[in-house]
Amino acid sequence: MELENRGISQGLAPYALPDDVFQAVIDLAFKSDMLIFGALHGTQEVPRIILSLLNELTTAGYRGLALEIPRDERYGIERWAKGQDSTPPDFFAQPFADGRGNRETLALIRYAAQNDWSLLCFDQGPDQPARRWSDRDGWMAENLTRQWQTLCPTVKIVAICGSMHSRLTLPFLQDALTSCWPSFAYQLCCVYPDKIVSAIKIGFQSGTYFDMGPRRLHSFGLEWLRPLKKPIIRIAQDHSCELFLPRATAATFLAPPHEWTTPLTTKFFLP
Repeated sequence: MELENRGISQGLAPYALPDDVFQAVIDLAFKSDMLIFGALHGTQEVPRIILSLLNELTTAGYRGLALEIPRDERYGIERWAKGQDSTPPDFFAQPFADGRGNRETLALIRYAAQNDWSLLCFDQGPDQPARRWSDRDGWMAENLTRQWQTLCPTVKIVAICGSMHSRLTLPFLQDALTSCWPSFAYQLCCVYPDKIVSAIKIGFQSGTYFDMGPRRLHSFGLEWLRPLKKPIIRIAQDHSCELFLPRATAATFLAPPHEWTTPLTTKFFLP
């Protein structure tokens, strides 16, 4: 396949989902106007999954790739992705320690841009102050709304963000009183009551990821006793569904990630 060859040539191999799981994701995409993938930061699997879906997502009307990257980074990243600038964008050349600015996401961006997808970067910019977690999610929803309306108003959007931001509902009513609610995805639903916003949580049974340093996932209970052999789709309380994978693989980077020197490190930049 051309998609597979192009993905590998750019250092990113499409993720091989089982046929039934692949079809379930595509069926949800056809029913939706926006499809959000929420997961841990700093894994290779998430951009690989999106890469494997791009052809079918295009058929379903998707042509916008939205990422949890500060909005002021969008122009430089787009220029690089389209070959108009040879210098890698700072978000990836000098990545933060939360794992978002990794090689795999950069390869996905370049492939999408070269296939006429629009790039949207919806995280809050330096001129958008936030005192609570949900304030940041509000800026994220506003940034995505403006870019969607300006850059690609007639297409559907696929977005990637942390799984706290991608929640559509809350499993417990009292959680609505915390600073982490309302989420980015929920606020988008409020902005677009006439559109269908769906969210897939990507979970892992075991493996490694990078978020403020290399981390390891550990299985407990039945999941430890019954190792997962292949990806499955299962019910999720706060998302449309969960795509559960056997293992996570830590993302790689162009340079060693560095930490923020402000309170934002722990206050707002969580999965």
